[in-house]
Amino acid sequence: MISFSRILKNYCFILLFFMISLHMYAQNPVQEGQWYVIQSYKKQLVLQTQPPFQNNGIAVILGRYNTKDNSLFKFEAVGNGYYIIRSKQNNKVLDIRGGSQENNAVLQMWDQANVENQKFKLSRATSDGLYYITAKHSNKSIAAGPGFKMGSTVTQKYGDGLSNAMFKFIPHNPKKQKPKPKPVVNIAIPKLITPVTGQVIENKKGNIINFKWSKVPNATKYQLYVEHSNKKDKLLNNTFKDNYYNLTLSETLPTTLAKGAWGWWVRAQVGNKWGKWSQPNTIYFKESLQTAIALNSPQSNATLANGIENRNASFSWDFDWEDVPNAEQYEIVIIHPNNNKKSILKNTPVSRYQLVQRGGLKNNELIGWKWKVRAFINGSYRDWSATRTFNVKQAKKQSTPVTPPPVVTDNLTTQSTVNFNKAVKNNFAVELKNKINNRSTSLGYNVQKDYFKMGEFFKNWRIKYVRNGIYQLQVEIDGKFWSLASKGTEKGHVKLAVDNRNDAYQLWKIEQQTDGYYKITNIGNQNNPIVDAEALFYDTKNHDFFLTIWKPERSLNGRWYFDAKKPVNIKPKPIEDRIFRMNASNGKRVCLAYIMTSDATGYNSLRFCSKYNSNNTLFKFERTTNGNYLIKVKSTNLRENKWYYLSSNMELYEIDKYKDVPIKNEYGMYWAVMSKGNGNYTIFNVDDRKALEYIKRPYSSPRELIELRKLANKREQYFKLY
Repeated sequence: MISFSRILKNYCFILLFFMISLHMYAQNPVQEGQWYVIQSYKKQLVLQTQPPFQNNGIAVILGRYNTKDNSLFKFEAVGNGYYIIRSKQNNKVLDIRGGSQENNAVLQMWDQANVENQKFKLSRATSDGLYYITAKHSNKSIAAGPGFKMGSTVTQKYGDGLSNAMFKFIPHNPKKQKPKPKPVVNIAIPKLITPVTGQVIENKKGNIINFKWSKVPNATKYQLYVEHSNKKDKLLNNTFKDNYYNLTLSETLPTTLAKGAWGWWVRAQVGNKWGKWSQPNTIYFKESLQTAIALNSPQSNATLANGIENRNASFSWDFDWEDVPNAEQYEIVIIHPNNNKKSILKNTPVSRYQLVQRGGLKNNELIGWKWKVRAFINGSYRDWSATRTFNVKQAKKQSTPVTPPPVVTDNLTTQSTVNFNKAVKNNFAVELKNKINNRSTSLGYNVQKDYFKMGEFFKNWRIKYVRNGIYQLQVEIDGKFWSLASKGTEKGHVKLAVDNRNDAYQLWKIEQQTDGYYKITNIGNQNNPIVDAEALFYDTKNHDFFLTIWKPERSLNGRWYFDAKKPVNIKPKPIEDRIFRMNASNGKRVCLAYIMTSDATGYNSLRFCSKYNSNNTLFKFERTTNGNYLIKVKSTNLRENKWYYLSSNMELYEIDKYKDVPIKNEYGMYWAVMSKGNGNYTIFNVDDRKALEYIKRPYSSPRELIELRKLANKREQYFKLY
């Protein structure tokens, strides 16, 4: 019979074993200050950050097991059992993108912000050391993609019981090895890589020469020696730790030295001993390309026009300079004598610029104006031209206004050919009036709905000459001209279109009739064999206008005259003050699209709006102090209808994150905008020197794309902003 004491002893032993096991099971799986590899259920794959490491918003992926910095993380307790998980590679922390609580939200790297979607709890999943990593804000675990595919994006999902959501924390404790004494070996001779023998280098101040040679085992430093063939003049004689050196020419070499040959040698040092010199490579210099700009006018100390005191009359200054070969555009700066905020910086595609101003400059703004120009060639701006100084006349005193006689002198009943030509030549604003109705034609309030109405809103029409007898009819809205165009339909509907003189539906033939009035015929409809509606008529019922068949005996409301009394003075707003839609060179509108991928994530891309797509994508350009732009984009395809910054990899950055802190060194955030005339622009990223380009592929879906390609002066990189 078993004694009571023996039973009690066995019971106590079992209870003690259970308590010890429970304590071991519940102990903390990580230690603060220790770096860990976070290994997935599939042992050879671990969590990894990916380049560019300095950027926020880069997704975390599954990578092959290694102990490099981008695979090492440490856990920092923030209370209540939660941790922030920091990467050794970039000191950023794990973050659920956008604070989303949805399944498949991307796990990304972000600067520590002490927000809930950066805090995680570690919960034991199995008894062999596997854990769930659960986000505090969503109570969902991070998980590898289906099938544990290498390179797949890590996301969050409800992962209890899923092997994809189980991870093990493997401490990384590299062994410190004692340095072994370096064996004494013969010192190898470096092999010269670049520049090669015979290479010609541009002799220009600021030009960079990239010297590179092969590494020598155990070398502690290298000596680089550059000498002229005259054996007297030296360009460089220095030591370096690395096997390369980028030499920047501090000044242009004298012509006598630039004409001769230059040799360069390298030798390596191992320990305290120098090896032998390499065989030399011979290089040559050529004279720098002439990009200096010759300024024509105004000459130094010239006196330019001024306006009229206390009157909003315009005056202009004309600047002209010589063309520079291969220049894609020019940048001109006109410097105010005592107020830099009033200085003017503009881009122009041609070698001239006209500055139009209003009012009159004050007496303290007349002396000491300056101007200079530089050219944009092969993706970069060249040196500034010489600076010229000019002065301004004293503003004229305002005289008693005299009402000028109207251009139309026939009591508004007809208009002579002389007056019509005068209105066109002098860019007069006109009111387009109908024979049976004296009310002016005007644009309706809602441009997007093509709503027209006679006698209301905007009345400043312009007759723009295209070629003999052919014109555009344009109306000015908010500093921009829109062209009256046919929709090309049998019903004769008209619309407003972005200015394009190559569009036949924007062209009109204006012919004077025997009674002095004008017949206005649409060229696009006239050339369309299936559309009979060609002449512009006034609709007496709806008080708008339309296109229909011309019948001389019954066409009173198809006879027009032009009441031209004042010039058009339109000063377009700079692009940073406006909101745009964007068309590519194929005429299609550009929209922001979100493309889903097979791993349940996706990416943003610029695509063309489909016929049935209601996506309304808008663009704004925020000018920075360095002359570049931040591009803002807003689209109805996005979850929140608000503005975002656009980067070169089409990532969207929340503007609110930068409202109190300036953007610094964010790769891909800065853009340059080059005007190509007629409302066309080339838009390229400053960091990677790539421009938006329309691409057409014969075998792809979709066939028409917008991608970032190497900057070039070609039509596929022209985009119209309107």
